[in-house]
Amino acid sequence: MKNREAMPNLLSRMDPNEVVFFMKGTPYKTEYYKGKNGETIIVFNYLTNLTDSNSEVTDINLTPIFFVNSELVGWGSSYRETVLK
Repeated sequence: MKNREAMPNLLSRMDPNEVVFFMKGTPYKTEYYKGKNGETIIVFNYLTNLTDSNSEVTDINLTPIFFVNSELVGWGSSYRETVLK
């Protein structure tokens, strides 16, 4: 899947537009949060694990990419607890 192949090209501190460029498209789903210190948190969810085109998309099919104040800080579902605590 092209999104999974593009992820190794991502670098810490990229802005959201750079990530969209390297991922070659917009995310499947985007989430917005406010951190406990007022920082803006954006989560891009890219489709990376769809096995059948007729399957329903769930969180298990998505890889989240996390931005804090418009800087890439990490990706992967295990990173969610670190950023959104």
